[in-house]
Amino acid sequence: MKIIKGSLLVLHLIVAAFAFLGGWVAISQPMSPFGISTDMLANSPFDTFLIPGLLLLSFSVLALRLILALSRAGRC
Repeated sequence: MKIIKGSLLVLHLIVAAFAFLGGWVAISQPMSPFGISTDMLANSPFDTFLIPGLLLLSFSVLALRLILALSRAGRC
């Protein structure tokens, strides 16, 4: 059981870290993060990737803080 919990903890850390990086890039380059055109946002309420980047960054920071708190409490 400890192996499964440890594996899930590592997996969540990896996903949260890459979400943080993706959100950071979307905020720093809202017109073309990672070379993605804003044409992908044609049918969405957003003109640039700034707001989706802010959401992604804030949720990833929240997830990282939750993972850290749970691991310190010994629940992970």
